[in-house]
Amino acid sequence: MAEANGRIGVTEAWQLVLAVRRRIDAGPDSGPAAELGFGRVDGRWTPQDPRCADLVVDTAGAVPRQGRHRLTAAARELLELHLPLALCPARRGFAGALLGQTLDGFIATREGHSRYINGRASLVHLHRLRALSDAVVIGVGTAIADGPRLTTRHVPGPDPVRVVIDPHGRLPAESGLLRDGAAPTLVIRAGSGRPLEERLSDQATVLHLPSRDGRIEPAAIVTALAGRGLGRLLVEGGGFTVSRFLEAGLLDRLQLAISPVILGAGRPALPVTPAERLDQALRPSGRRFLMGEDVLFDLCLRSREAGQHRPRSC
Repeated sequence: MAEANGRIGVTEAWQLVLAVRRRIDAGPDSGPAAELGFGRVDGRWTPQDPRCADLVVDTAGAVPRQGRHRLTAAARELLELHLPLALCPARRGFAGALLGQTLDGFIATREGHSRYINGRASLVHLHRLRALSDAVVIGVGTAIADGPRLTTRHVPGPDPVRVVIDPHGRLPAESGLLRDGAAPTLVIRAGSGRPLEERLSDQATVLHLPSRDGRIEPAAIVTALAGRGLGRLLVEGGGFTVSRFLEAGLLDRLQLAISPVILGAGRPALPVTPAERLDQALRPSGRRFLMGEDVLFDLCLRSREAGQHRPRSC
């Protein structure tokens, strides 16, 4: 519901993001029009002619234009952060990653304790990213250590397909990801020859992909998921998995939610190949957002292919 003064708040802004995603998914393959109009009908955002809409989204800039309702500062920030992904069609593909870390760069203690480094606002943001993703990808180590559900239970929005990279079949048969009934799960295991599928449970499927030295290349995973209509990916962890996608040049966006916590030692957020000199370091452009007590760095990385779509905010 709009705030008492008639302005659009965070709740309505998020509902608008979901309406934009539905409009994109239902639209033609040629991509969205230059402007998308929406009106409030019975408390819901519905498509409307931009010339008389309550609110207009500029698809080229991925920003809202002023309509009949004013936006609160928090609502405008939410739209600026999430509209780029909401406007991306699945067929074009997009891969982002989010990690929560301490001030000194760790995502867990040395024993693997990571709940909860970040605060409530960062958790809600994570669930919003899941709702805008076709699939959320984690490594089997994260699946075993954290037992995540990978759903959108903290926000309105669809649950993504849950993807576990498990080359050697380490995921326990009793894992909730295989049997909790919350959302479909795809387990990716190492195989030889052509990709092969088999059912694990009513909700879980195993996909065997070719491997090299017991590892499955991130590019092979992205290609296999795209072939299943899962083009918009959120790589959620752990740090090793995110680093492999980053070094393979497959991430369009990397987000780091930094919490005012100091561990002194632990599991590093991004164990990438070290740079020998500062001029060799990766220096992505980006923006900063406050997430409660946390600070979110929203970093834009190089497109995977020349000319490939990526959000304008990058």
